[in-house]
Amino acid sequence: MTLKESERKKLKPRFVPLIVFLATLVVVLISLTAIVFPTLVIRSMGGVEDYSGINPFEIGMWAYPLLITNFILLVSGILYTKNRLPTSITNSIRFIFNFEVSAQVAFIVIIVFI
Repeated sequence: MTLKESERKKLKPRFVPLIVFLATLVVVLISLTAIVFPTLVIRSMGGVEDYSGINPFEIGMWAYPLLITNFILLVSGILYTKNRLPTSITNSIRFIFNFEVSAQVAFIVIIVFI
């Protein structure tokens, strides 16, 4: 094994999560744009004949609840990683992260969702 092959094996695990994260982030940002600016999507898709009175960057009615919820989740995540949350909340989050469901139950839930 040469030095370059060992370097590739070390770098591969680092790049895969980063690539998945960036791809997911792009998809989420595109879908959130439709919630924050719904008239932008309507106007760009050609859903309205007369464009003169339409502001494509008009804020939608779900924009503020979405942004507030995302801000709360972001701050909670940062506080959790810095161990600044109360122990009762931290224990609840750890319980959720450690909760496992059997494969049979997961399969039944997926079938019900489909």
